[in-house]
Amino acid sequence: MLAQELGENWKDNFQSFEEMPFAAASIGQVHRGVLKDGTKVAVKVQYPGVKESIDSDLNNLRRLMIYTGVFPKQMFLDRLIDYSRKELHEECNYTLEAEKQIKMYNFLKDDEDFTIPRIIENLSTERIMVSELIEGDTIDYISENYPQELRDDIGRRLMKVTLKELFLFQTMQTDPNPSNYYFNRKTNKLNLIDFGGVHTYSLEFMDKYIDVIYSATIQDRQRVLDISRELGYLTGEENQTMKTTHVDSVITVGEPFATTGKYDFGSQTLTTRTYKLMPQMLKNRLCPPPQETYSIHRKLSGAFLLSMKMRSNYDCRSIFLPLYEEYKQKRQGITRTFL
Repeated sequence: MLAQELGENWKDNFQSFEEMPFAAASIGQVHRGVLKDGTKVAVKVQYPGVKESIDSDLNNLRRLMIYTGVFPKQMFLDRLIDYSRKELHEECNYTLEAEKQIKMYNFLKDDEDFTIPRIIENLSTERIMVSELIEGDTIDYISENYPQELRDDIGRRLMKVTLKELFLFQTMQTDPNPSNYYFNRKTNKLNLIDFGGVHTYSLEFMDKYIDVIYSATIQDRQRVLDISRELGYLTGEENQTMKTTHVDSVITVGEPFATTGKYDFGSQTLTTRTYKLMPQMLKNRLCPPPQETYSIHRKLSGAFLLSMKMRSNYDCRSIFLPLYEEYKQKRQGITRTFL
């Protein structure tokens, strides 16, 4: 693959290159290297044939799910498969991923809490991506070995970047895999990697979505219900059980942002309470959720789960409310300018 993408003399670009990979991803593997100028790099190499197998693999998965009957019709399998197909094809294009990583780097380059590796553009292609090598401790190591104060701070950073991406940039890295985060204690930076799953959301959608979360923080059940209809979560024809269950789920998930002071993810019960609501939602759902929320909820739930894993305890409300106010002020300014 390296010869195919960079030419037969691809090794000439490196001072050294480790042929044994040190990490594996879902569609490729990663090698250490050192460029001629001494820059340490990570070289991500896509597995041959991955891109070509996506459609057949997903079609086979769909047939299996239909044949076994294990996938509830209320989860709208075809919609989910189509969305997954689009995402996977995008993630197989490393040129696109490099562009997304550069975009996210520019968004966060002045934020002292984070580091995003620089892309080595002249060595990156559709199936090879070369970036600066980052160092740091894994989430697993942090969870077992870091003191409470540091675990709290790292949890705070994870929530901060999640909400900033969503509400300030409307552009979010939507893969919350723990292996995408490394904390470097020497630099006091949370390193962020893997930007294949970056999505951008319209302001029209975000206007409603941020209001749903805010309505949950102030426990305005009617407002949650009304905006959920506008977003397309509900048709308006649902029975009362579905309406109540949907609002309950939103209020429950919004609990960390509604809590004044620190929220203890280590002792929370919202996961259990949310799971208990799922059977009624699956039974009574009349329409698929808005397509945008597949990726958003994956990332938000990931931020929650990572904080739970680290048993972090921090103030989520003080992260969300300033971003909410900043978003509203910017939108009002845009609207006035337009008018």
